[in-house]
Amino acid sequence: MGLKARIGVTPLELAVLCALALLIVAPFLCWPKSKLDGEVVTLWAYQTPTQRPLFQKAAAEFERRNPGIKVKIEEPSTWREDKKLVAMQAGAMSDVIYVHFSVIPIHGAKNALLPLNELIERDNYDMDDFFPIGPEAYTYNGQLMAMPHSGSTILMYYNKDLFDAEGVAYPNDDWTWEDFLEAAKKLTIRDKLGRLTQIGCQPYQRYTWIWSGGGEVANDDFSEFYFTSPESLNALQFYTDLRNRWRVASQGTGLSDGTPSAVDYFENGQMAMSISGPWSLGAYLPIKDFEWDIALVPEGPGGRHTAYAGVGFSIWSGTKKKELAWRLIKFLCSKDGQKIFCEGFSDMPARRSVTRDVFAKQETHFDMDTMLKSMAPEFATLRVYPRTELWQYFAEFYFGQEHEKAILGKKTLKEGMRAAETRMQQYMSRRDATVTWGHYLGLAGLLTLAVGMVVRQFKVQQAGNVGPKAKR
Repeated sequence: MGLKARIGVTPLELAVLCALALLIVAPFLCWPKSKLDGEVVTLWAYQTPTQRPLFQKAAAEFERRNPGIKVKIEEPSTWREDKKLVAMQAGAMSDVIYVHFSVIPIHGAKNALLPLNELIERDNYDMDDFFPIGPEAYTYNGQLMAMPHSGSTILMYYNKDLFDAEGVAYPNDDWTWEDFLEAAKKLTIRDKLGRLTQIGCQPYQRYTWIWSGGGEVANDDFSEFYFTSPESLNALQFYTDLRNRWRVASQGTGLSDGTPSAVDYFENGQMAMSISGPWSLGAYLPIKDFEWDIALVPEGPGGRHTAYAGVGFSIWSGTKKKELAWRLIKFLCSKDGQKIFCEGFSDMPARRSVTRDVFAKQETHFDMDTMLKSMAPEFATLRVYPRTELWQYFAEFYFGQEHEKAILGKKTLKEGMRAAETRMQQYMSRRDATVTWGHYLGLAGLLTLAVGMVVRQFKVQQAGNVGPKAKR
């Protein structure tokens, strides 16, 4: 039986069909493999249990949009910065780092992060949508060292049931320090033995109070300190008096000794006002036993100044995959990337549009408008700490220690702040006087010159031309 009879085509027709099929398939068989196929970009990111699936979702979406590129998330066991520094020194850091704003000066001073300014300008990356405080917080020596991803500022959480029980009006946008103090007094309750059973407030960190009182802490290069200025001292005195004079703030470690601390007491319904940030929402949202809400922090003599806090993404300066790392950061900090992380209330997105259009539209029982107000310049001035790698060390071991001594009554507040400034100035003097390789090279040069002069003088004397005697 012939071929045409068996399959319905002649040999010539079959050859033509095969040739056409080959022409159609050949381009795909010879298609060059993408240069990005098999590329892996690594991301160092400590994650909470609620963040972990969001990071995975973001990585998967990035991979979908960038075929051939894989994201490997490397998760440390803790957020500790020493682990990052050790990994960097060992040359084993990830390409992209999820980094807290407060350590930017530390890494920046060690040239551990890649400045992003040129990449942003080259790609015309949209920066106008960010809350202005974000880029400011991640800038070191004029260079943006990380792209803001999320961040916010200080708020005041209050227990509405406790306010209602004592007949105290809820906080509003016009509250001053005096309003706050009067409410804290009324909301602090002691038993017949004078022991605290309900605490009025937890004031949180000192710097928001210093700035709102019209004071300052230090300039960026730590050449000047302002802890002993009248404004700073007055603000610190108010903060200290909340605990020592009016006894409306937490003091001890637990209710068993009659002095409740800040730990868990708002959640347990035993604290009326807790000043903190949106990062506390994870602990406060599950509360079912009482009604609570949020308000702006009270306004001080110098206005309402609040401390900013946030996290962003940076590129390790030692990476060999700068362009891939930059591509990943651009997506994670884009509108689409930040929307992925809006599931829940861990913190506010760094982009205003995402905060307004996605984050703020989530269903919640607290006043979301107040959270948005806290980031608006007409309601509060957001501040960042001095831009120096020494800030955390000084804040903890010098300023913090001396203020604690004043709180404990071991010295007056003015004595403590004067001691803090003196210790800081002495440290800076020693640091400036530290011997470096430059000092050694300079000393070697002077010794060489001195030896040359001695040899020359010796030769002159040997020739019978004695020079003048050296002055002693």
